[in-house]
Amino acid sequence: MTRDADALRRLIETVIQRVAELPDRTSPDDWPDAMLVTAPELETILSECLSAPGGVVGDRLRELATAVVVKFGYCPPFRQSASSE
Repeated sequence: MTRDADALRRLIETVIQRVAELPDRTSPDDWPDAMLVTAPELETILSECLSAPGGVVGDRLRELATAVVVKFGYCPPFRQSASSE
């Protein structure tokens, strides 16, 4: 497995685990495999997983952002999250 694929796999596993561990959640009786999460909760989980230094992919994300700046001379704007608008 490549470094990027391994980091992506760890990210996916971590996000799934964090969603599964949210308190006070019960899947619907007719959909026992469902994982209930609100958009703000998912945004928080993803933000923490993606930005943590030494975290799941935090270091790799910083490497990629640096590569973009080096290649283009700037960092293109990203869509603002709903919580910061």
